[in-house]
Amino acid sequence: MKIYEDQIDAMGQAKALEYERRLADFLRQTLAAGNEREVDQAEVRALIAEALSAGLDTERQIAAYVTGAWVFGDDFLARIDPLRPSFSDPCIAPDDKAQLLMSRFDELWLAAGASRK
Repeated sequence: MKIYEDQIDAMGQAKALEYERRLADFLRQTLAAGNEREVDQAEVRALIAEALSAGLDTERQIAAYVTGAWVFGDDFLARIDPLRPSFSDPCIAPDDKAQLLMSRFDELWLAAGASRK
């Protein structure tokens, strides 16, 4: 059996689309439930592309980025400014970048909750 280049590309695209769908479903079920904001598949696709361009490559790493960006919206990049040098550093491993993001998201989430009280 021979697998051709275009078949490999098609399988990769199918896998990427399936991940995009699963991630959008995750956002719908966990974050958008009871929220007026809709989860737009094109927005999820764009956020995945941003995560990939930042050097994140596993589903977990990408999900951390996309979830944070979706939750914190347009202010997302401004709110991670203290992390920008580390996040942009190619010498820092993708898992470490994802952990930096998740730690910062925890801080922002706690601050947002405190401000609502």
